[in-house]
Amino acid sequence: MEQRVIAEDVLDEDDYELLRDNNVYHHRPKDSKKFKRLKKAQRDSDEDRYGLSDDEFDGSGKGGRTAEEKLKRSLFGDDEGVPLEDMPEEEEQEEVEEDADIGDEDEMADFIVDEDDDDGTQVRRKKLKKKKSRQASGVSSSALQEAQEIFGDVDELIQIRKQGLESSEWRERRLEDEFEPTVLCEKYMTEKDDQIRMNDIPERMQVSEESTGPPPLDDFSIMEESNWIYSQIAGGTQPFFAESGLLINKDDVTRFLELHHIQKLDIPFIAMYRKEECLSLLKDPEQHEDDENPYDTDRIPTFKWHKVLWAIQDLDRKWLLLQKRKSVLNSYYNKRMEEESRRIYDETRLNLNQQLFESILKSLKTAESEREVDDVDTKFNLHFPPGELVVDEGQYKRPMRRSQYSVCSKAGLWEVASKFGYSAEQLGMQLSFIKDGEFLQDAKETPEEMASNFTCAMFESPQTVLKGARHMAAVEISCEPCVRRYVRLIFMDKAVVSTSPTSDGNAAIDSFHQFAGIKWLREKPLKKFEDAQWLLIQKAEEEKLLQVTINLPQKVMDQLIDDCNGRYLSIGVSKYAQLWNEQRSFDTEGCTLWFFVAFNEERGYVLADK
Repeated sequence: MEQRVIAEDVLDEDDYELLRDNNVYHHRPKDSKKFKRLKKAQRDSDEDRYGLSDDEFDGSGKGGRTAEEKLKRSLFGDDEGVPLEDMPEEEEQEEVEEDADIGDEDEMADFIVDEDDDDGTQVRRKKLKKKKSRQASGVSSSALQEAQEIFGDVDELIQIRKQGLESSEWRERRLEDEFEPTVLCEKYMTEKDDQIRMNDIPERMQVSEESTGPPPLDDFSIMEESNWIYSQIAGGTQPFFAESGLLINKDDVTRFLELHHIQKLDIPFIAMYRKEECLSLLKDPEQHEDDENPYDTDRIPTFKWHKVLWAIQDLDRKWLLLQKRKSVLNSYYNKRMEEESRRIYDETRLNLNQQLFESILKSLKTAESEREVDDVDTKFNLHFPPGELVVDEGQYKRPMRRSQYSVCSKAGLWEVASKFGYSAEQLGMQLSFIKDGEFLQDAKETPEEMASNFTCAMFESPQTVLKGARHMAAVEISCEPCVRRYVRLIFMDKAVVSTSPTSDGNAAIDSFHQFAGIKWLREKPLKKFEDAQWLLIQKAEEEKLLQVTINLPQKVMDQLIDDCNGRYLSIGVSKYAQLWNEQRSFDTEGCTLWFFVAFNEERGYVLADK
C-alpha cells in the first residue's frame, strides 16, 4: 500500500503572530530544536506585550486561568513556578543536552532577541552558557548561579572554602584571633579541653592524673597500695575513721582501686552501679541509724554522701604523690652518687659511701609518709651535699654554705667517728626493735691515741679531733630515719605546750580578750588539744602576743637518753671500754641538742595536723 506523506505547512514566525492577533487557529507543528531559544524569548516578549501566558493560551484557544487567578498573579506574582534549586536533575540534564545538540549550528544560539527595553528599543543581550556545578553546603542555587554569571566557574572556590571549614587549624586560629584566652577558658574551648573531651575518661580523673601521674595497673602495685591505705585507716591517722570507729574490708579497698584505676570509673558511678563489689565502703556512720529501717515509709530520704569512698580516694591521691616523689628522688640519688663516685679516689671512703647509699635507697623504698621521705632526704643531703655548680666565665659564683659537719668530714674525722661503736643506722634499728644489737667490740687503743693520728692545721690537738668526731656522730644519729621515727612517736605522744605573753601581749591581753584563755599555759599535753584553742595559739603567736614552746618533759627526755645509752654504750669492763663509753655518752648528750632541733622541725607537722 502506498503511503501518503502529508506535508504540513510551516509558516514563518511573523505569520503565526498575525494569525494569533486575529484569533485564527492554525495547527502549529512541533518546534524543532533549532532556534528554540529565539522562539522562547519571542514567546516571553509576547506575554509581556499582550498579557498572555502559557496557562492562559496554550495554543488551543482555551483559557487556562480564571479572573481570580489573574488578579492574584498580577498582585503577588507567579509563585507557582518551580524554583531553580527545586528543579529535578532530569530537566536540567535535558536542557544541557538540548544546548549541546544546538552546538555551533545556530550562530544566534547565544543571543536573545526581540526583548524590549524600557524605552521600547530592542536589545541584544548575551546569555552565558550555564554549566552545572556541584551544590555546596550552605550555598543556595540562586547565589551559585549569580556567582557563575559574575566569576565564571566557582567550583574551585567552593572546594577551597569547604576545606577551610573542615580544617581544625583554621578553626583554632580563628578562635584564638577572635576571643581572649580568658573567654576561651571560661567556655572550655582551649586545646586542653578538646583533649579532655577526646579521652574516654572522667574529667576529674584526668585533672588528678596531671599532678599524680598515671597510676600503676599491675596487681602487685594495687595490692601494695591497698595494704598502705588499710594500715592508714587502721592506725587512726585519718580523723574520719578514728572518730567513727568504722570497720572496712581490706578486699573491698582492693576492688575499689581496680575499678578506679583499671576501669576508670568515678566514685558516683561506683556507688550507684558497682556497689555490690565494695559494700563495706558504702557505709556512712552519720546515716547508720536510718539504714536500719529501709522499709519505713515515714522515713525522710537522705542524701548519700559516700564519705568513705571519697576518704579512700584522698588516701589514693596521697599514695600516688608519695610514689611519684620517691621515684624522682631515686633518680636524683643515683645521678648524684655517680658524680660522687667519679670525684672520690679513696677506696675506703668509696666503700663507705656505697654502704650509705644502699641504706638510703632501702629507707626510701620503705618510707610510708611524707615525713619519712623528708628524713631520708635529710640523711642523703648530710652525706652527699650538693656540689658546686659549673658556671660560665664572667658569672658570679654563689658562696657555698659550709657546715661544721662538712668541715670535719673533709678533715678526715669520719674515720674517728666510725670507731665509736654502733653506726647511726644500727642504733636506729635497735631503738625500733627491728634488729638486735650485736656484741660491741672495743678498740685496743685509747681515744686520744687514735685521735692523735688525725691532727691537722684545723684540728691541732687530739681533744679537738675527738670533739669534731663526737659532733659528726651526734649529727648522724639525729639525721637517721629510724631514730627520727622513734623520737617522733614519743614526741607526738608525750609533748607538752607552754605559753607566756610577750611585753605587747601582756599589755593587750586582758580578761575580756579572746586570747585570755591561752595567755598562760604550762605543759599542757599536745594530744589534749581537741577544739579551736590550738588555732588561737597559732594566731596569737603570729601577732607576736604569745611565746609558744613545744618540748618534752624533762622526765621523758631523761628516759629517752637512758634508752639511747643502753643501746649505744658498750657493756665491757676493760679500761679501753670505759674510755670509749665516756666519748659515747658525750654523743648521746649532743644528740639531745639535735633532738630539740628535730622537735622544732616537727612543729610544722604539728600545726598541719591540728
